[in-house]
Amino acid sequence: GALDKLEAFSSFNGPAFYGLPRNSGTLTLTREDWELPAELPYGDTTLVPLRAGETLRWKAS
Repeated sequence: GALDKLEAFSSFNGPAFYGLPRNSGTLTLTREDWELPAELPYGDTTLVPLRAGETLRWKAS
């Protein structure tokens, strides 16, 4: 576990490196099993995500 380092990794380090402001929005991670879709709609086509069809343990909302 490095959950205590996730916020800096995902929110602070990139903007600091590139000299950009931090985003003001937030999201919530919930420990919940859910299946990643086999494909996602994208305009007039679809995208196949990495790990399509696999069950993930965390869900962002």
